[in-house]
Amino acid sequence: MAMAPKPLSKRQQDELRANIPAPRIIKRLDAHIMYQKGAEGYDDPSVVMTPAQVQAAKVLLDKVLPSLQAVEVDNRQPSENPGSILDKIEKLIRERPELLAVAARHTIPAGGSSPGQPTNHQVIDALPLPPGMPRAS
Repeated sequence: MAMAPKPLSKRQQDELRANIPAPRIIKRLDAHIMYQKGAEGYDDPSVVMTPAQVQAAKVLLDKVLPSLQAVEVDNRQPSENPGSILDKIEKLIRERPELLAVAARHTIPAGGSSPGQPTNHQVIDALPLPPGMPRAS
């Protein structure tokens, strides 16, 4: 009875991954796809890959490159909530009131971007102003 192969160490796995020529594989897949699409400058039929070659390339790239579908991005700080964000915006406006004038120049037409949505002017008019600062006409 044959013995099962000894599992690779983390170092050995990393060395194997480092030897996978990802840029060459990507370039070859790109040439294959562009030839299939009939793109200009891609007229060499030797770049055509069999389905097995495409699958092998995918398997190798999966070992080297992270899967984008498994990545979730959350830019919020765990301690931030909508209230604290509004507090930061209000503080910024109090410190730099000229930002209101800049925001007023970049407006959505009257009636909002879709029915029932407030216009930028309505949103800006609802913001609190620093004491003594008059509202723009």
